[in-house]
Amino acid sequence: EKAKRANEVAGPPGPAWEEPALKFLISCQERLWERSGRSGRDYLLRRGMSEETARRFGLGFNPTSAKVAPGPWGVADRALFLPSGIVIPTIARGHLWAIKARRLRGSPRYGQVTGSKAALFGLSVRPHPSPGYWPAALAEGEFDAMLLNQEAGDLIWACTLGGAANDFVPWAWELRDSSPI
Repeated sequence: EKAKRANEVAGPPGPAWEEPALKFLISCQERLWERSGRSGRDYLLRRGMSEETARRFGLGFNPTSAKVAPGPWGVADRALFLPSGIVIPTIARGHLWAIKARRLRGSPRYGQVTGSKAALFGLSVRPHPSPGYWPAALAEGEFDAMLLNQEAGDLIWACTLGGAANDFVPWAWELRDSSPI
């Protein structure tokens, strides 16, 4: 059963979600490098992240959480939540699958834009997407994966599902050319 599911990945959220999500993401990416994003940049620096890494992974900054009408996002029957903090996009197979935010303080530490779907984070920076063995590390979360890629990306590719509750099996195929894992 699991082997059969290894190649089956549910699709991304879809164009009705992806289009407004990309607009939100781009505005957050721009804000991170503006004056209003200073607290976000300071947080990343304290975590040891370089500007190059933040840009490589497309990080952004949303200063305040908000609930917006669901209509333009393709999410029916509920208000859409846009969390505050460091905005972390998950791009896989040419689509935006998820947007998470790491709050700078308070709890819960992470929030997720309504309608996001779990996907393997780090695919957008995989060193060798074509056949050829490359060591891979499955990290606990996005920050771990980003920092491991920053510090040892010439030796290993780090990725994550962003939490132990997310199903790895549908994404296992993406690691087929990695050895060891």
